[in-house]
Amino acid sequence: MRFAMRLKAGPGGEKPSGAESCCMGVNSQGQVRFYTSCAGYLFGFDIDGTRLWRTPTGCGSACNMRCVGQRLFMTTSNGTAA
Repeated sequence: MRFAMRLKAGPGGEKPSGAESCCMGVNSQGQVRFYTSCAGYLFGFDIDGTRLWRTPTGCGSACNMRCVGQRLFMTTSNGTAA
């Protein structure tokens, strides 16, 4: 499977800088999900590129993300592991 998505400015004014952290996972229904971080926010998308949600991290911008089972783990720009 190959997946590509062009990130664009979000509703809160966050703009992709080329340093976004991204990962893919599968939800409990077996649907592929794409996760990305930009300017202290996390975003979830479906396989068609439809944004499902947007939420502030509250702990900086994600530098690294990984899906393990049904959980999304990240380390952030301020040193938080979440």
